[in-house]
Amino acid sequence: YIRGPRILFSGKALSQTGGHGDMRGAGEIEFDSHYYVPSLGRVVDGVDAVRKAARDEIRRGAHQIKLMVGGGIASYTDPVTFAQFSGEEIRAAVEEAENAERYVMAHAYTARCIRHAVTNGVRSVEHGNFLDDDTARLMVERGAYLVPTLSAYITMWEEGLSIGMPAELHAKIKYVLDVGSASLEVAYRRGVKMAYGTDLIGPLHR
Repeated sequence: YIRGPRILFSGKALSQTGGHGDMRGAGEIEFDSHYYVPSLGRVVDGVDAVRKAARDEIRRGAHQIKLMVGGGIASYTDPVTFAQFSGEEIRAAVEEAENAERYVMAHAYTARCIRHAVTNGVRSVEHGNFLDDDTARLMVERGAYLVPTLSAYITMWEEGLSIGMPAELHAKIKYVLDVGSASLEVAYRRGVKMAYGTDLIGPLHR
């Protein structure tokens, strides 16, 4: 063992085909699903596949399960506004996490995606830049947490191109950056529980 800080990790995030964890471009067919290939996540479709993947991440030691329930910045084929996974798929992951005394966290930007996650049992929402009042109230009712990651967008907007971020992905950043501060105000005003997050990647994480 190496002495160091305690890390509570999620393993690989679960993504649907064409979701935020599917890093293929529109013209790519093959997806290397080997677990040790560097990637944001593993691609799973359908209740049974989600359930099996959640169980496998828990087997590998995950302290929580992460789902990609909306589009993202760093993936090519899904706009930020896209909702991802069915309610049944999300609930399957939640059930497996709860069976193992774990919980589910979700990548989501828009109010619609946040509601989709929280309504189906997700406990923590990462990003949440388009949070609105009604959705904030729902989060409070369900005891869900918000983890804003504004530092990532500021840094990626300023330095992303210089570290090789493709221009089409870099262009997405401005869309979520401009509304991020407003979501914090909504969350604070409505009493949403919040945790600190960065989401910085590669050399930006310093």
